[in-house]
Amino acid sequence: MLTRRPKVVLVDELAHTNVPGSRTSKRWQDAEELLAAGIDVISTVNIQHLESLGDVVESITGVRQRETEPDEVVRRADRIELADMSPQALRRRTAHGNVYKPDKTDAASSHHFRSGTSPRCASWRCCGGPTAATSIRPSTAAGTTCRGSGAHASGSWSA
Repeated sequence: MLTRRPKVVLVDELAHTNVPGSRTSKRWQDAEELLAAGIDVISTVNIQHLESLGDVVESITGVRQRETEPDEVVRRADRIELADMSPQALRRRTAHGNVYKPDKTDAASSHHFRSGTSPRCASWRCCGGPTAATSIRPSTAAGTTCRGSGAHASGSWSA
């Protein structure tokens, strides 16, 4: 991407680990490289993966998140949009294989969405967190805004 120099790049799931042999270990680090090169980034963020929420997510879900991104990365976003989904809709999507691969659906339903988990944390998906798609412009980092509420968020960073 750095060689192609597109105007905008989509980097899905900022907290996730890159494949072995990648230049950086995490996708949020890729996003920072792109931004430094003047390329805007649009991404999704699962709110449960924010470092500062680790203890809260674990207390609600019983699952400690291994993949996280620094809160500061998300704070630098120019715009963050949150979208919501009911726990029932999330369970239905999971049962239909829309959230996890079919071989992971049963484990997700019994582990991540066990009785008492989803209602306690509203519609937090995938073990307790909303997803944020974010857009970052480093030059206007202080201008982050939030819209809506709930489980999914979107936004962008601009270089």
